[in-house]
Amino acid sequence: MGEFHHDQRKEKSSRTQELSLADEISTLRGTFYGVAGTLTALGIGFLANLILARNLGAEAYGVWSLALLTMVFANMISSMGLRQGVSRFIGKYRGSDAKEKISSIIRTSISLILPACLLISTIFFIISPQIAHFFDIPSLSGVLRIISWSIIPSGILGIVISIFKGYENIRLAEVIDKFIRSSLWLGSIGILLAVGFNLRNVSIAYLIMNLSVTGIAILFFIRDTSSRVILRTSQPWIGSVSKFSRPLLAFSIPLLFSGFLNYIKSQTDTFMIAYFLTAREVGVYTVAFRIASLSPFFLNAVISIFMPVISKNLSKGDYSQVNDLYIRVTKWSFTLTLVIILTLFIFSNFFLGWFGEEYLGASAVLKLLLITYLVHTLTGPNGATNIALGDTKFVASYTLIGASSNVALNWFLIPIYGVEGAALASVVSVFLMNTIASAKLHIINKITPFRRKYNYFVGFSLSLGMGIGVFIKHFVVSGGEGAMLFLVIFLFFEIFMLKKLNFIDEKDRALLERIRIKGVMILKNSMKIA
Repeated sequence: MGEFHHDQRKEKSSRTQELSLADEISTLRGTFYGVAGTLTALGIGFLANLILARNLGAEAYGVWSLALLTMVFANMISSMGLRQGVSRFIGKYRGSDAKEKISSIIRTSISLILPACLLISTIFFIISPQIAHFFDIPSLSGVLRIISWSIIPSGILGIVISIFKGYENIRLAEVIDKFIRSSLWLGSIGILLAVGFNLRNVSIAYLIMNLSVTGIAILFFIRDTSSRVILRTSQPWIGSVSKFSRPLLAFSIPLLFSGFLNYIKSQTDTFMIAYFLTAREVGVYTVAFRIASLSPFFLNAVISIFMPVISKNLSKGDYSQVNDLYIRVTKWSFTLTLVIILTLFIFSNFFLGWFGEEYLGASAVLKLLLITYLVHTLTGPNGATNIALGDTKFVASYTLIGASSNVALNWFLIPIYGVEGAALASVVSVFLMNTIASAKLHIINKITPFRRKYNYFVGFSLSLGMGIGVFIKHFVVSGGEGAMLFLVIFLFFEIFMLKKLNFIDEKDRALLERIRIKGVMILKNSMKIA
């Protein structure tokens, strides 16, 4: 009898390990597509913004950047937090194989998003002159009147992408949202090089791009099997919406509030620069922000699949793998991100020079913004983990603290220190938010990456990286050659430190071996096709 129970426990343990490995492979596969998509979007987006900044000039580029930020705010309101809510609920109900509930969630999200987007789009079209008057930038009004209509296609696109992510179809989601969207935008800007660069033409091109990518997403959604789930329920459409709108909104509205506060925390500096200073300073600051935002691509890509996988495990009552997966994601995202951050930090003038001489004065701003992303990556996906745990009110609470501190610091620092003051405010608010979010996971949920090995690795990496970078820049070679040399040498030393600290365990080796085997198979198939 004892042997029977022992065999049962052994079999259960084996199934748990298989499930864990399957989830990690799912996360890894999603991360691969996420990283590929994010890298593509960042590369194409960086090139697009470089062309815009050089051809529009700092002042007009500042106007365009301010208009886009206004539309981000409008899109966030119209989305009502549904994007994260939809992917989370689909992941949850997939764990229990509740297909009718998935159908109802999809129907409800579509029914809620359409009227909201139409309303917000109309409001921003009407009040665009008042927004331009508030910032004392007359040319802003015409831009807002055109791109306000992009809110409708953007809202629909967000829901469709969330449905794909909920089904862990990350490849399709990333191809549409990152590759197709950014490629269409770059193509539109390329046409403008021939037609002529001005704010009106850029605005029209942006609207056409949003309509096009949303139309493509809808076509993929209709063809994809996940869309057919809408027709698989016996409940009428109105009944589905009335039943599931409350729980979906109850989960999503705190995320809207949290997203709104996050937006204030991250973008208040730009709006307040426009209020206290001029459109030219907005353009200069935006270029530094665009360069700094290149750094956390790996963590952002992981988050897109991390939350649905965690939600699926939690719906089955499996808490044992959450901490392990959190540590693994944080370790590798920090390792890869630190290389990018230090490269941009040490060779800041080289990268700013790509945009033109009038942007070189933003070196200090760029370095401060890179510190905010370093803090963000150092603590791992704490926000996504708290959301997956269902603690959306807590996320909204600590985001409120970060946003409030950012507004207060910007109000005080920008009049004194200018754009550098805005960047300093971001450093303080991001540090405060991540400290609170990580402390809660550590104390209550027992989830934390800050073990002895990780702390040693962080300290050694920062010290060694700065030392190598300063030596190469001042004693070997500077500029682009120095940046590339540092990138290669420092990445080699980071991998060496991981091995010396025994920070690459058996699961890492197993996953890396699977990647190697998969890569060889893809290569062989490609050669056969050729």
